[in-house]
Amino acid sequence: TNTRKKLLSNQQKFMIEYLVYHRTALFIILLGCVYIVLNVCLYYYGHGVNLSYDYNTTLIIATLSFVKMGLSIRSIVANRYFKNPIITTIKIITMMDALVTIVLTQRVLLLLEREKSAITSSVYLGIVVGAIMVIFGSYMLSKKHTTVKWQSEPMKSENVIL
Repeated sequence: TNTRKKLLSNQQKFMIEYLVYHRTALFIILLGCVYIVLNVCLYYYGHGVNLSYDYNTTLIIATLSFVKMGLSIRSIVANRYFKNPIITTIKIITMMDALVTIVLTQRVLLLLEREKSAITSSVYLGIVVGAIMVIFGSYMLSKKHTTVKWQSEPMKSENVIL
């Protein structure tokens, strides 16, 4: 039973964290591609469909998306000194999530105002966000574990807020 509970060395832990980092990069690339395809499908099949949201639903969606974006930015700024593959992965995932909700917010706000170009402009922004996701994922995937200066401890512990 003691062999099962064997502690991993720091190098083994780092390699596992780095593997998670790279798998997340592949997942983000896949999500970006799927999001682009979904937006293109929305462009072709979304014209002529009357979607509308009431004021309260629009307000709730807008509030949640800007709170997500604010928390994501706060997390990135507050933990900028903490260089760790897992923490970096979490920060990037929260930023991608916030970007997708900003696209949803734009779509809902434009539909509330009954804009004729609501679908088209939301599709274009969605394609841009999907491309940003692919770029971020590719950047994450291109990092080699030997060239990245990861740290297991933050440089300034008083600035780290989890």
